[in-house]
Amino acid sequence: MDQTVKVAIVGAGTAGLSALKVVQRQTDDFVLIDPGPLGTTCARVGCMPSKALIEAANEFHKRHFMPELGISNARQLRIESREVMKRVRLLRDRFVQSPVRAAKNLGERYISEQAVFDDIQTLRVGDKRIQAEKIILATGAKPIIPEAWQHFDERILTSERLFELETLPESIAVVGLGGVGLELGLALSRLGVQVIGIEQGDCLAGISDPDVSHWALESLSAEFPIYMGLQPELDRDAGQISVQVGGERTRVSAVLAAMGRRPGVLDMNFAATGLPVDPQGIPCFDPNTLQVADSGIFIAGDTSGGQAQMHESADEGRIAAYSALREHSNGVESGDGAENCSEGDRQYSGGLSRKNGVSVYQRRVPMSIVFTDPQIASFGARYDELDLSQTAIGSADFSFQNRALIMGVNRGVVKLYADRESRKLLGGEMLVPKAEHFAFQLATCVHNGMTVDEIAHLPFYHPTMEEGLRSALYHLGEELGGVLPEHFLPYKPC
Repeated sequence: MDQTVKVAIVGAGTAGLSALKVVQRQTDDFVLIDPGPLGTTCARVGCMPSKALIEAANEFHKRHFMPELGISNARQLRIESREVMKRVRLLRDRFVQSPVRAAKNLGERYISEQAVFDDIQTLRVGDKRIQAEKIILATGAKPIIPEAWQHFDERILTSERLFELETLPESIAVVGLGGVGLELGLALSRLGVQVIGIEQGDCLAGISDPDVSHWALESLSAEFPIYMGLQPELDRDAGQISVQVGGERTRVSAVLAAMGRRPGVLDMNFAATGLPVDPQGIPCFDPNTLQVADSGIFIAGDTSGGQAQMHESADEGRIAAYSALREHSNGVESGDGAENCSEGDRQYSGGLSRKNGVSVYQRRVPMSIVFTDPQIASFGARYDELDLSQTAIGSADFSFQNRALIMGVNRGVVKLYADRESRKLLGGEMLVPKAEHFAFQLATCVHNGMTVDEIAHLPFYHPTMEEGLRSALYHLGEELGGVLPEHFLPYKPC
């Protein structure tokens, strides 16, 4: 049975649903294809249930600071992991309601099946062939589990499986210390699980600034053992898993695989399209229009191999839909998109421009937040992206930040980067309390093209954590040369 539609959207996650909203305003000749479960990665198995787990962990952890405040008997508090996990699932089920309804309200235009390519314009979905003028790939991604680990069955957890547990394991090895691994590893440790962390690379959570990296490793190693740059070996041992790493062997109840995610497009027989792919098998696409080569196929969200963040996926879904729905002649407006295969340049400013008659959707200032304690964040240009000969760097040590000291969270460092010639803020990396707010504030400054002088002139209330940012700005101003801290505030007579 064949069906012809104007637009086929593959994937009902954040990117797919964002594309759907745009498509629905233009046409009702579409289908949304997703085998389920519905509910978006963020709402069902990602950022939302993980934050519910983190909140319980951090609140329980505060008992260690209470005696300093004169509060006694705090150490008698105990955690009920069954109740913690019950609340996590309760909130998760609430978060997924809206995206589930959005798909199911489509009636027959929602197809709960896996889609694969038959050719460049045709998808096979169950026993049906769907021919589409435009196809938007928003398949998302799934956690990677090494094939050699498959026989450990339910003792290998992922971020998708963890939240289904009725109670927490007694011990766990977290393999992969990116954002997901660090957040969950720290939360589990604070909830009483014996945790070891293993990172096969040389940095935590993608941190590239050496000072921030040092602080992160020192701070998090105080919470649970961390092994860097090592490959673990797993074996069965009396109903548990034996993990050998760095010449040491540890028995754990479970292993959390947090080593990245595999884009869903790799399971779609994309080779049937005849279109180019990069060395990882991801379709080559134009990073501004999200068009795959010179075709009617567009790609968005985690499946594109870009930043796996909700706001980025939502943006990409909209961009892909706008690009797919525009009237264009093949080969005239869109270009071949091959530059993405070599990590082509992205422009990170808001709005859109026109180039040769093409709508070019420029990207937001990049921002990343890891909800550890202290939190890890980056915005704008990262340290490893800088031309150090043209860059000034300012910093502030939060060990001496007054508000942080009062709250008992005085750990970490903030690093800020500015262009020496223009004096504009370029970006920064940090490990500080409340970094989620700092990153947003400073990303806004980068978006608006503000100089260090202009940012330092903004109001800073006392006593607040934000004063730590002002200290870093003052230091950055000194590094830029010719400007002393007091000169940041040009007092003018009324």
